[in-house]
Amino acid sequence: MLGDAMRLLLRAAAAILVVITGANAQAYPNRTIRLIVPFAPGGLNDTAARLLQPYLEKALGQPTTLRRITTVEKLAEKFG
Repeated sequence: MLGDAMRLLLRAAAAILVVITGANAQAYPNRTIRLIVPFAPGGLNDTAARLLQPYLEKALGQPTTLRRITTVEKLAEKFG
């Protein structure tokens, strides 16, 4: 019983935070979004990312590019 009340309270707090931060939000993101897929082309993850890309562009109002980085060394090179 207490668990349900706590969940309700947490959901209400999360909703309030979303409303408060949404009121002060700036135009973000303001540049191209890189969607990084750390798996080889042609797999399930690559296909899912390709299917998701147009919806992200529409929802965020920004262009997205799909990047495939398949090895740890390349990831470390780009972001390390």
